[in-house]
Amino acid sequence: MSVRHYQIILFIVISILLNGCAWVKLTPGGEAVQLLTKDQVSNCKEVGGTTVSVKDKIIGVKRKSEHVQDELIILAKNSAARMAGDTIVKNSEVENGEQTFEIYRCH
Repeated sequence: MSVRHYQIILFIVISILLNGCAWVKLTPGGEAVQLLTKDQVSNCKEVGGTTVSVKDKIIGVKRKSEHVQDELIILAKNSAARMAGDTIVKNSEVENGEQTFEIYRCH
């Protein structure tokens, strides 16, 4: 095999790994946290906020935006659980693998 073939195979393997792996895990407390919109939390008490981040590029290869978003939500849910919150609301768009969330207690 030529060097070019190895490069192609390496690129394919990296792409599969980056698009199929979950880098963060939901904690038991985070499992109970819901994601709502600002309109849906009018009867809830705000308990704080969090800024979470993940790598959006690995070895120079951009990760799928859906996977980055999913992982940010998981991290925000875990953070909310640590703050005795049960609900998160997106407070910004994803930028360079970072996003802010408001944390609420609704129940």
